[in-house]
Amino acid sequence: MDASWAPTERFSIFAGYVHEKIDAQQRSRSRPVTGTTTFDFVDFDWVSKNVDVVDTIQGGVRASIIPKMLEWTANASYSYALGSMDTDNPVDPNSGTAAQIATAKVRPIPSFEDSLLRVETALKYTFLKAWSAKLRYVYEQFEKQDWRTDQLTPTTPTSNSVWLGADMKDYAAHMIAITLGYRF
Repeated sequence: MDASWAPTERFSIFAGYVHEKIDAQQRSRSRPVTGTTTFDFVDFDWVSKNVDVVDTIQGGVRASIIPKMLEWTANASYSYALGSMDTDNPVDPNSGTAAQIATAKVRPIPSFEDSLLRVETALKYTFLKAWSAKLRYVYEQFEKQDWRTDQLTPTTPTSNSVWLGADMKDYAAHMIAITLGYRF
């Protein structure tokens, strides 16, 4: 949902909100291996219900300081995402050895979350009818809490792996841009 308001020809504001929810379900089976034998016990099934929720708010202003010559804009947005997984055994595992049963029983999986903040402002100067110059500043901050990767280091002595650089790191970035534009 969004709303905008322009009380004058030279000034406008906007605000918006987006709510996203993604549901998914997985079903599989734990298949223990002993030596060269793979066991396929029907009571070793597990089901996971994944829910990802993302909420985003945004807002901004535009002001024409000198009509058709100097314009100022400012925008901000904040997104928060929460991913959760509820895992269960439809039937309590009781086939196989005690060790096999222990590996087939599901355990709680913690949620993971991240947030993204972006703040931007720009000043645009139009000259010679079709030419413009713009000075823009952007601040962006990303943070995450993910139990799957938060404790990994280059020397983590486990078999955990992060493939293709898929472990996003927290960051804060300041960006400045100067652009020259021509309007056809």
